Amino acid sequence: MRGLARTATTSPLADLQCDAWPSEVWTVQLIDVLTVLTRLTELEDEQRELLDEIATSELLTMHDLAAAGVRWPTERKRRSVRMPVATEGSLPAG
Repeated sequence: MRGLARTATTSPLADLQCDAWPSEVWTVQLIDVLTVLTRLTELEDEQRELLDEIATSELLTMHDLAAAGVRWPTERKRRSVRMPVATEGSLPAG
C-alpha cells in the first residue's frame, strides 16, 4: 500500500490505497463481511421492533437491579471494564 496526499476534508483512510488484491484470504474475509451485512439488513424489521420495545419499556433502577441480585464492584480497581482485545492470533480461523 502506498500513501496519498491528504486534504483537510478526507479521513486517514483516504491515505491508504491498495495497488493489488493481495490474497485469497482477503476474498474470503470480504465475502464474510458482506454475508454479515446482508444478514443484518435482513433482520432490520426485527431489530426495529426490538429497539422500539426497549425504548418504550419501563426503566430499571439500581434498587430494582440490586433486588434482582446484581452486584457492583466496591474496589476501584475492579470498576474498570475489562474486555479482551482481539489480536490476529486470537481470532477464529475461517
